[in-house]
Amino acid sequence: MSTEMARLVIKEMSLKEEIYDILLKNIKELDREEKREYYKFFHNNKRTIRKIISGYYKDAPLPLKYRIVTHTVDSMFQKQGNPDIVDSIVMDAVGRMLIYKRLKEKVEDEGVKFASLNSFHGTYYLVILVMVAMFFYFRAA
Repeated sequence: MSTEMARLVIKEMSLKEEIYDILLKNIKELDREEKREYYKFFHNNKRTIRKIISGYYKDAPLPLKYRIVTHTVDSMFQKQGNPDIVDSIVMDAVGRMLIYKRLKEKVEDEGVKFASLNSFHGTYYLVILVMVAMFFYFRAA
C-alpha cells in the first residue's frame, strides 16, 4: 500500500520519479542529498500531501479503507514498527492510534517484540519500584 500511496502522491502533485524512492524510506535511512530534497519539498508540502491521502481515504469504500489500514500495518510490521515517510503520512490521515492499535495486535498475535512498542516498560517499572520503596519506607516509620 505504501507503493500505491507514493504513486498517488507523485501523480497528484506531478513530481519526479526520484521522489518515489524517498517516499518509501524512513527518515533515518535518507542520505544527505535525499534529506535535502525531503526538507526542500516534502517538509513544506506535508499538509497538501496529507490532504491528498486523507481525501483518498475518505472517498474510499469500506473494503478499501480496511485494505489501506491493513497494508500500512503490514508495511510497518515488516520494518519492525518504523514507518517510512508515506506510512507516516497515511497514519496522519487515517489516525495514528488506529494504526498503532492494529500493529500492536498483530505483534501480539505473531509473538514478536518491537522496541518501538515497548519503550515505556522501563519507565513503568521504575515508577512501580519507587512506589514500592516509598510504601516500605513509610510503613517502617
